Amino acid sequence: MTRRGSLAYYLAAWVCGCFFMGATIWLANELHPARSATVSFFLYIYFLSLMFGAVTALLFAFFLRCAANGMHWKSTWQWLVGGAILAPALTALLGWLSSSQILHGSGWRLWISGPLAGPNFVGFNHRWLPFSAAPAGVATAWVLSRVHRAFAVPSSDSAA
Repeated sequence: MTRRGSLAYYLAAWVCGCFFMGATIWLANELHPARSATVSFFLYIYFLSLMFGAVTALLFAFFLRCAANGMHWKSTWQWLVGGAILAPALTALLGWLSSSQILHGSGWRLWISGPLAGPNFVGFNHRWLPFSAAPAGVATAWVLSRVHRAFAVPSSDSAA
């Protein structure tokens, strides 16, 4: 499992992805003068992002890696564009799934709705969340491209 860095890749996706999304939500809250923008508030948002955003972050990392391998992405800018497109799309899709009746009555509804359930506790307007996911997706994609490249098989070893 760790030969190609899967453990490091998905752990970085969870920890860094939730950090970047929490920072995006915190900065959006900071722009409102009536809301508090303290460090403890940021840590609270980050904690909620870690708890409720785990499924989303892991799905994002899985789909990003599949796209990178399938399209043979070699440059970092390709990962960044992929992250900027995938993060809002995935957040909107999971938001739609959580609000629909498909998962009604199942325990997965809370965990699938993580991007929308967690920020609601801190007063974030969840209608703008797919758009604010793009900068977090770009930053996470950059980190994941670095982890993927660090554990990539060298070209001389792949021929042997």
